[in-house]
Amino acid sequence: MTWTTTERYRAYESYSEDELKTLRERVAQSPWHSTFHIEPETGLLN
Repeated sequence: MTWTTTERYRAYESYSEDELKTLRERVAQSPWHSTFHIEPETGLLN
């Protein structure tokens, strides 16, 4: 997934439920998602 600068710096509150659901699904399938450290469920640190 390639993000533009505008997308990357968007406020978290502006994401729709569908966008958040998609992000959660992608994070769940990511081989880099940690299961033993605390991480945001969407992978976003905004």
